[in-house]
Amino acid sequence: MGIVFRLFIAPLSRLPLSVLFRISDVLYVVLYYIIGYRKKVVRTNIANSFPTRPLKERLQIERDFYQHFCDLIFESIRLFQMPQKELLARCTLTNPSLIEHYAAQGRNLIFVAGHYGNWEIAVTGCNPQIPHQLIAIYKPLSSRLVNQKLLQSRSRFGMALVPKKKFKEEVDGYQTKLHALVFANDQAPSSSQKVYWTEFLHQQTAVQMGTEVYAKRYNYVVLMGKIKKVKRGYHEITFEVVSEYPNDTPDETITEQHTRILEQQILDYPAHWLWTHRRWKMTKPSNA
Repeated sequence: MGIVFRLFIAPLSRLPLSVLFRISDVLYVVLYYIIGYRKKVVRTNIANSFPTRPLKERLQIERDFYQHFCDLIFESIRLFQMPQKELLARCTLTNPSLIEHYAAQGRNLIFVAGHYGNWEIAVTGCNPQIPHQLIAIYKPLSSRLVNQKLLQSRSRFGMALVPKKKFKEEVDGYQTKLHALVFANDQAPSSSQKVYWTEFLHQQTAVQMGTEVYAKRYNYVVLMGKIKKVKRGYHEITFEVVSEYPNDTPDETITEQHTRILEQQILDYPAHWLWTHRRWKMTKPSNA
């Protein structure tokens, strides 16, 4: 991976997106029509999620997704060198006054979102535009060079990245500072994690409860970050309140609500979700 980064990713990151999108168009043909990258996974996921939609419509979702996926790759590569002015032009917040409202009250936040739109641009571009310090959890990669470069890219504009094993310790240390935690709500959980079972896209789905656990532990306001691809290379984030006072919210309500919001995003425009992800690896046990 280190050689790939030096020879390909680093030089490409210096090119403008207008050029990278031309390469993206070529990559789309290669990945979709020639290699068929994870096409079986994508096709199965879409078919199971939209069982009543005709085959023609499902195939159109599939093609639109691969075009978006290739753009996502090159937008993320460009992030390694993207200036802040360009980033802020490509990532806008539609209702920053909601964040400022809670900042005025001294309330810390949890942002929860799915792998929808371009989440890399969203989390990187959000931190310079809000009064809170953004803190995201990450799992270190096996390649030290790639891991280092990804951390540098994601933290260039102030976002703090904390390894999973040290997350609680780091969050405890931020209690005197205004901050916002970032969680992805559509990661496939492991069998050792506490999960919440619900129907999501017509399938029994295990949902991680990290958002709800931390929200109740610290009584943080929970906001759903709805990421939308406005047009090629441009994205916006709209925040929606999931829970203002988690400790007064019945158990599992927060998890259910943010799952429903993400599901509606996907139903409205399916192509911008990460369909290559093996989301349904877990099956619901009989005693769940």
